[in-house]
Amino acid sequence: MEKHGKHKAFYTGGNSTCHRHIRTHYKEYKACCEAANISEIEHAIPCNIVAERKKEVMSGQMTLDREFKKVAVRAFSCDDVLKSIAEFVVCDDQVSQH
Repeated sequence: MEKHGKHKAFYTGGNSTCHRHIRTHYKEYKACCEAANISEIEHAIPCNIVAERKKEVMSGQMTLDREFKKVAVRAFSCDDVLKSIAEFVVCDDQVSQH
């Protein structure tokens, strides 16, 4: 303690150093995150656990179905198109008065 004095008791590194240090205490970190209902930071999770999680997610064919909500597409008939155009022109006063 003589070499560094009281400052040795305080963390003085950056985020990347902190993340590496948290990896050595992952069980405690995970428990604290679960107790506080917050998500873990990937950089603070040991590399082997991150690799296993990615492997589970990446197994099989991936699609974008879970990323986008499917919207039912409405098919228009000629009558529907004419009605929509007429409403647009009449309601929005799109005809110029020349």
